Amino acid sequence: MRMKTSLRLLLSSLIASALPFSALAAGEQPKVGPPDQHLVELVYADDDLPATKSFHTVYTQWLSESASGFQRHVYDWAHQGGQSPDPKAREKAEKCLVIFKTLREPEKLPENPNLVVTLRCFEAGRWMEKRFDVNALPPDLMKLTEVMFGGEMIFPTARKKQEKSGPAKQ
Repeated sequence: MRMKTSLRLLLSSLIASALPFSALAAGEQPKVGPPDQHLVELVYADDDLPATKSFHTVYTQWLSESASGFQRHVYDWAHQGGQSPDPKAREKAEKCLVIFKTLREPEKLPENPNLVVTLRCFEAGRWMEKRFDVNALPPDLMKLTEVMFGGEMIFPTARKKQEKSGPAKQ
């Protein structure tokens, strides 16, 4: 009798623990909301290292539907980031899009990709992109950073770092 009770208890425990997985096994997918679509992205390098050199760092500052945040990609080491809820993110992104449309790309960009700032805006299901020399940024781009971050952003420039430490080693 005791063995039957123990066996029954064991079987009921096994069945109970398997129930949460039965829905997944039956083909149902867990409910996950859609990703929070990025609407504005500002991408720039933080150094003058070649793209595939260890510790070359590229930042992406962004606005989405409901948050603002950043990503930092350090080649051959880490991909990190963070975000904060921002109830005005969509409104800020719409202002950024208006500014984006007024910006003119320069005729010539530096050959060194680390000296290029890339601005992307998402509209009507597609990404639009403009690129600028980090050492000759248009004033309206700085207005855009004020909208995104509440203050003018200071971009690291490879040229200033070169002046202090000499050219990067390849």
